[in-house]
Amino acid sequence: MARNKPVGLHFSEEEYSQLMEHAELAGKKLAEWSRDVLLERLNGGGQRKGHEVEEIEVALEGLLAQGRATARLMSDLFNAWSQGKLSPEVIKSLWDRHKVLKEKDAEEILRQAMGWKKEMP
Repeated sequence: MARNKPVGLHFSEEEYSQLMEHAELAGKKLAEWSRDVLLERLNGGGQRKGHEVEEIEVALEGLLAQGRATARLMSDLFNAWSQGKLSPEVIKSLWDRHKVLKEKDAEEILRQAMGWKKEMP
């Protein structure tokens, strides 16, 4: 079976380090480990118990957050375009804003997954 459909995700340095640690513990490269975790969940591996199920859930939540962030960005770009306000400056501003929102979403996913308390501003 040809595997030629990429899935791109962005993580903070801290998230990336945690993902690398899990991959190394599994004795795999990060891409291989991530793919295995996602496919296992997709194929019913969620019946397993323990921290591996939690890892899969975190990975899937990350994918969903990435999709939501992309949808928000596309919606905002379309709105700016439909109002005749789409310029390079507006695009950069929207991109920067959505980048921050994605990072906050990712942090919240990890907090929930790891049982972390929300940090106070």
